[in-house]
Amino acid sequence: MISKLSAPAAAEFDVYADADKHAAYDYSLAIKNRGRPPKSWRWEIYTAGKSKPVRQSDFFETMSEATRTGKAALAGLRANRAA
Repeated sequence: MISKLSAPAAAEFDVYADADKHAAYDYSLAIKNRGRPPKSWRWEIYTAGKSKPVRQSDFFETMSEATRTGKAALAGLRANRAA
């Protein structure tokens, strides 16, 4: 005999309630190997839902240099948008 299990009643929660307010600040940083040696690394900042970067850097020799400057650029962009 198979009995029906009822799920507990879920609280009302609207996932998209503040989506527009937060979407403008939803950025991500990507470090890409796109160039030719010796400077082949660059950072790119993307916003949610977009396939093209909103900002990108010149080329760096190492991934760590690109990461360090990319994190600083991302922090600056978020600070400017929040103000």
